[in-house]
Parts: sequence; structure tokens; C-alpha cells
Amino acid sequence: MPEIVKYALIYFTLALLFYSIGVWAERIKKRLKKWHLIFFWLGLIFDTLGTVYVKKQVGVLIFIP
Repeated sequence: MPEIVKYALIYFTLALLFYSIGVWAERIKKRLKKWHLIFFWLGLIFDTLGTVYVKKQVGVLIFIP
């Protein structure tokens, strides 16, 4: 497996982890706190990084509606 794909998998896994912690913690507390937003933004950042690495591997991103 190419090294760049391994990094993309790691970033997508971290994004899932951060999204899940942020969303479920807010859901359980029933109140949005600053640290919930921080975890959500970390998820977004790692999701973007994973997408950038996939684009580097594939060469182009195609969005199908």
C-alpha cells in the first residue's frame, strides 16, 4: 500500500474519532460547550487532510451529485 494512502487512512480515522467524540458528547450533555466545537473542528481539519492526501494519490476529485 502506498505511503500516502496510509496517511489518508490515519487522517480519516482521526476525523471519525474527533467527530464522534464531539457530537456524542454534546448529545449526551444536551448542551453545546466549547470543547465540543473544538473536537468537531479537529474532525473537520483531519477530514480535509485525508481528502488532500487522496487527491494527491488520485490526481483529481470528481463530485457526482
